[in-house]
Amino acid sequence: MKIIIDADACPVKEAVIDIASAHGIELLMICSIAHILPEYEKVIVRYVDNVSQAADMAIINEISPGDVVVTGDGGLAAIVLAKKGKAISFRGKIFKNSQMESILHQRYLSAKLRQKRVRTKGSKPFTKMDEDLFRNNLLLIINQKLDS
Repeated sequence: MKIIIDADACPVKEAVIDIASAHGIELLMICSIAHILPEYEKVIVRYVDNVSQAADMAIINEISPGDVVVTGDGGLAAIVLAKKGKAISFRGKIFKNSQMESILHQRYLSAKLRQKRVRTKGSKPFTKMDEDLFRNNLLLIINQKLDS
């Protein structure tokens, strides 16, 4: 098992580093060259071109069954689940196959509104509660993998 972070806009990088390190899990961060990351010990950072979907494609090519992907992208999460991986959002939501149709439909509707230049609400601010939920649920995923 390894953890792969969709790292461009990830607010929980440090939390993932702490957890992966404590459990001896390989950690890979993938981000565009437009988002240069600080150097981390025991973390593999892979940069991709600054073009649409480049990071997602790199993650898709990297994932193996049982890997965990940290992402805010429901479309990427759907592919991760199809490849027998686990996906968790930055706010701690564990993506499940049973929810993907609804998530992808909402993503489609939001894209249609953006095409029409309709203003939609952005994400609410990231909170300590979000990080705590993320940590707890990532540990839950890891412990399930380690137990099996």
